[in-house]
Formats: sequence, structure tokens, C-alpha cells
Amino acid sequence: MTDEQMWGYQSQCLNAMVGIHNGQMARFQAMSCEIYEKTATLELSGKRIKECETELEQQELVDDYEDDYEDARLSTGLWRAQMTLKMSWI
Repeated sequence: MTDEQMWGYQSQCLNAMVGIHNGQMARFQAMSCEIYEKTATLELSGKRIKECETELEQQELVDDYEDDYEDARLSTGLWRAQMTLKMSWI
């Protein structure tokens, strides 16, 4: 094998290795982007879950308040009715 053939062979091998390296780097970058996107999606999902939990807790507080208000209103109405009956007996 002549020196020229040897240099040609080495050049082909080097080009092949560079091609393999570039392909691997491209795949690595694609995987990194995918991982980043999935991480961002998970973070957004986590934030949305927290928002939903907060909304649910607030709604439960509102429901409790409304229930307490309704109970107080009914108790007041019952008390007024009882007082009206008592007053009618007097």
C-alpha cells in the first residue's frame, strides 16, 4: 500500500468517525430537547395541579361558609317562628 493510499484510507476512516460522532451528537441534542420539553411539561402540570388544589380548597371554604350561612338563616327563621307563636299565646 502506498503512502497516498494509506492517507486516503485514514482520511476515509476519520471522515467516518466524524460522521458517527456528528450523528451521535445530533441524537443527543434531540434527546436533550425532548427531556427539556418533558420537564417543562411536568413543571407546568405540577403548577396546574397546585392551582387546582388551591381552587378546590377555596371552593370548599366557600361551600362551608354558604352552608354555615344557610344554617344560621334557617335557625333565625325558626327562632322568629317560635317567637311569633309564643307572642300569639300572650
